[in-house]
Amino acid sequence: MFLPIGQVKKTGLSCHLKWFEQHEILPLYKAGQFPNALCARFIPERPDVLAVAAYDGSKIIGMAGASADTPIMWQIGIDVEKNYRGRGVGTYLVTLLKNEIINRGKLPFYGTSLSNLHSWNIAINSGFIPAWLEVETVEQENYYPCN
Repeated sequence: MFLPIGQVKKTGLSCHLKWFEQHEILPLYKAGQFPNALCARFIPERPDVLAVAAYDGSKIIGMAGASADTPIMWQIGIDVEKNYRGRGVGTYLVTLLKNEIINRGKLPFYGTSLSNLHSWNIAINSGFIPAWLEVETVEQENYYPCN
């Protein structure tokens, strides 16, 4: 997990943007194309509360969303369409969203897996630093690696 080191300047990327408040996010669940930016459905315990999308014409090419995991900590997720990756869209959207969350008096944080180096780079380039790790294990029956 990553915590912000403060606000950073916006990147030089320029594209049409649209902001979505909590009540405007509900229709986006039907599309299901933003599994990292938004939850799969409305979850009252950690609702999606804010999102920003980048457009190429009328097509959404990337979306960053924030879920209120606690009353003061909002987690950021990002999705960028495959053909638009590597162009700075993810970093741009995460930076915008992080800065807006800070402006609203909340603490943004960014979570990703240890193996997702591209996501790590987005976090770092958006002004986050690694703060803690989460580890999960799954018990497997009849697993004996030392036989």
